[in-house]
Amino acid sequence: MNNKEMKSVKILHLEDNQYDFELISRMLSDAGFETSIRWASSRDEYLAELENPDFDLVLCDFMIPGYNAFGALEDLLERSLLIPFICVSGSIGEETAVELLIAGATDYILKDRLARLPSAINRALELGEQKRLRIWTQNQLSQSEEQYRELYNNAVMGLYRTNQKGEVLLANQTLLNMLGYDSIEELKEINIEEKGFESFNERQLFLNLIDKTEELKGHNSKWMRKDGSYIYVRESARLRRDKDGSPYIMMELLRI
Repeated sequence: MNNKEMKSVKILHLEDNQYDFELISRMLSDAGFETSIRWASSRDEYLAELENPDFDLVLCDFMIPGYNAFGALEDLLERSLLIPFICVSGSIGEETAVELLIAGATDYILKDRLARLPSAINRALELGEQKRLRIWTQNQLSQSEEQYRELYNNAVMGLYRTNQKGEVLLANQTLLNMLGYDSIEELKEINIEEKGFESFNERQLFLNLIDKTEELKGHNSKWMRKDGSYIYVRESARLRRDKDGSPYIMMELLRI
């Protein structure tokens, strides 16, 4: 691997044996890694490093005096640090290795098979980046959904979604207030086709128009409130399909 191909990586190495620490450091350098390796030889030193986690990866011997890889992994995870963790051990049984992976370790390497370590590090870094990206994306989606719900519920017009059978699928607070209903669950009990907020003829006219054009603006109609009184509204609607291809209608109502 030439200098242009050298992979820069910051590593925290928990290892009580200085010879093994230096051996692994040299091996990674020979493998083409441009490494910055911080050495922790005890639990206290390791925990101190976790307070300011300026590293991309943790390498950890399985047994440290008074400590082990399970404890080190737990201390890492309880701080919500999205940092890959590889156990490098002189001897670890298969059952223990599996338990360590289930607990959240990224990989484990036996010290007599250190040739696997460079590829394991590359894989761990890639998986770590994918996990961080996935969590970031989920957070962005959650924020977007929260902002959308806030805008949806605070809109000045009544908004709702219905299927072509007249079943209400979704509605905002403005529509509930407009029609005098206390909750979306109460509103969902009403079927527009069967009981209807509008007269049957108006409903059929509306459906015919939306089927032909897939979008309707400025359609005036009369809606019945929960208490039996009527209001006049101006409707806009769009015919859409969900991921399964089933049609639904997005509605906007402005009281006039």
